[in-house]
Amino acid sequence: ITPSDWDASFNVIAIKISASGEKEYLVKTNAKGIALMAHTQKMLRVIGRISGDKKGNTIIEVEDFEPVNV
Repeated sequence: ITPSDWDASFNVIAIKISASGEKEYLVKTNAKGIALMAHTQKMLRVIGRISGDKKGNTIIEVEDFEPVNV
C-alpha cells in the first residue's frame, strides 16, 4: 500500500496497491479504501472489484483486507 496523491499540506489523500509483476491498482475512495490509508507501507491481502478508467488506470474497489504475515 503506497501513497499516490497528497493535498497541499502533504497529507495522503489517495493510495495505490503495488502488486507483484509491477502491477499497480488505484484504490477507489470508499469507506474500506479510506480505512486502507492507515496501512501504508504494509503488506495486506485485499479483496475487491477491479475495473478500469478512461485514462487506462486499473482501479480496485476494496471490499475487505487483512494483514499478511511474512
